[in-house]
Order: sequence, then C-alpha cells, then structure tokens
Amino acid sequence: LSLTVELKRQSHRGKILIDRYDPVEQARLFESLGVQALSVATDPMYYQGEVHHLTLVSQEVRIPVIRNDFVFDRYQVYEARAAGADAVILIAALLGEYRLWDLVSITQRLRMTAVVQVQNEQELARALKADPLVIAISNVDWRTLEVDLDRTTHLCPQIPGHIVVVSVGGIRTSEDMAHVADSGIDGVVVGEGLLGLPNLEEAVQSLFSMVNPENRFVR
Repeated sequence: LSLTVELKRQSHRGKILIDRYDPVEQARLFESLGVQALSVATDPMYYQGEVHHLTLVSQEVRIPVIRNDFVFDRYQVYEARAAGADAVILIAALLGEYRLWDLVSITQRLRMTAVVQVQNEQELARALKADPLVIAISNVDWRTLEVDLDRTTHLCPQIPGHIVVVSVGGIRTSEDMAHVADSGIDGVVVGEGLLGLPNLEEAVQSLFSMVNPENRFVR
C-alpha cells in the first residue's frame, strides 16, 4: 500500500489540527518517513490553506504533490500546474459529467494526474466515463461528514484494474487501515489520523500494524 498524507492546518469540521502550521516543515518530515505523496490543502475557508503552499512544498520535496481543493474550472488546474503540483483532486459530487471529463482531460494534457474523488456508485459511473488514472474513494460524506469505511469495500471491486484506487478519509486506527486494505486498494490517504502527533514514525507503523504483511507500507 502507498501512503499519501494530507497537509492542512484545519479539518473540514473546523478543528485546528496544528497550531503553528508550517507546510514545508511538515512536508520534509513526512518525506523523510517515506511517504509516497503529499496532498496539500489550498482552500482558505475550510482548510486555512493557500495556493502558495503548493509552491513552497513542491520546491522542497521530490515526491508528488497534489492540490487538494474544490476545483471547478480550468483556471484552477492551470494554477495548480504553475504552482508546481503534480496532481489535482477533482470531486465528482461537485462536477457534472462533461465538466468532470473536461477537467480530467486538461489535467492530463498538462502532464498532471487527475485524482477523481467519489463516494457512491453514481459518482463512480461519471468518474469512469472521464477515464482518470486515479480514483479516490471517499469514506466521508462531504454533506453530513458521516464516516463509512464500507464505501471503499463496496466500490473498489467495481473499478477496472488499470485504474489506481486509493481510500481517503476516516482512517484513524490500525483496524480502520486493515478494513480498507482488504478491499484490494492500492493506497490510502491519511490526514487527521497523523497530523500533530508527537511520534510520527511510530504512528505510521502502528497504523499499518494489522494489515496483511504483503500489503504493508514499506519505506
């Protein structure tokens, strides 16, 4: 399993995760722990992020950097590319079929990876028509903030094998990790489950402690 970590000061529930948030410091730390990618929140209202954080982080690390925001138009994709992003998250719930297809297409033409986030079968159907390289299954209903890890176990088998599948949201314990790992996903995205903890290396290893050995996170 690959591990992507979300970098953000505030959760979508409004909880401050890190008092003195330094995205570069966090990025360096997680890269040193062997994390495969970083998802940098750039939305100022919900996550207290900035587009400038993408630039700062992308200049300091060698691993892929993903723009995590509410992306609605091409400008935001170009903006992400100019800021140094390697990938962009596109939330299917916020985009119609044509708009999603268009944003996936322009992202790929800019030699970035489109990560399409889905939370149900209807959104997955739209996502598959856009033919992205990566699909992120969200375990959190963005309207109610309800967590259901079975979203991953239900949707993952419906995704063709050539698409990379990651599970995002609500993964906080080793039991949570083992639950989603057994569905056949390729990776996980973790944010609040790691940010602000005193011993991150121990926390990462603990998170994967109940996953089958062949699927465990390897630095």
